[in-house]
Amino acid sequence: MSGGPEKVFLVGLDYRVRSSKKDDAGTVTPGARAARQAAQVSGEARRPQQPKFSAEESLAELHELAVSAGGEVVGEFLQHRDKPDPATLIGRGKLQEIAGAAAMSNADLIIFDLDPDAAISWRTLADSASEVRRQLKSLGLESFLKTTGGKGLHVVVPIEAKLDWTAVKQFAHTFALAMEQHRPNLYLSKMSKAARKDRIFIDYLRNERGSTAIAPYSPRARAGAPVALPLSWTDLKLPKRPIFEVADFNQWKHRLARDPWKDILKTHQVLAT
Repeated sequence: MSGGPEKVFLVGLDYRVRSSKKDDAGTVTPGARAARQAAQVSGEARRPQQPKFSAEESLAELHELAVSAGGEVVGEFLQHRDKPDPATLIGRGKLQEIAGAAAMSNADLIIFDLDPDAAISWRTLADSASEVRRQLKSLGLESFLKTTGGKGLHVVVPIEAKLDWTAVKQFAHTFALAMEQHRPNLYLSKMSKAARKDRIFIDYLRNERGSTAIAPYSPRARAGAPVALPLSWTDLKLPKRPIFEVADFNQWKHRLARDPWKDILKTHQVLAT
């Protein structure tokens, strides 16, 4: 074969093995032979296919292929027995990508989106966020606060990525239901505009895999470009709802001198099942 690396596609993951070489006797090295056989087994696949397995299964299969191609697996990295060539380094990077994808199958953050009816005052919303914080603390969970760039607030709970998204969403739903049962005249756990009058919807649906939530320091596509900004819990004592717009950046840029979320990555807590 020519000098370029053989290319093998494994369940939609583009992985390169080292170039085929000939030893001094003119025979093809075992690594190149195994790579060629792997390509033949896959039907000489030259086009990525959609993944059919979980990231964990894909990682296990990639490990097996890597070993058959003359490499050895050390932790989650591939290391060839001889000096790595560029193709090996590409493969090593791909392996890291797959390991990261496997970790993404578990949630490491819980978001409670407090979405108030227009009639809800800032003071009521602020007190509600404090109540959510207290209830989470009673469960041994620290939380962080931010604006959403809209009229609501996000209470954010960092967790160790031990549970999958389904389990985390179930916890968030159960928590929202408990808050609703505790104060049914104020809280709502169902996404219903009609039922939301004079209430706060505790939106737990941000915790489903594939769902989105505004990121900290991100502007919204609205008039003035309001920004979702991390808050300290003492900000809930402000007399009116804080609004931070890109158009008024000079008025609030001093807030960037401190980070209310500086401890979020240092907060290691496990969600009990």
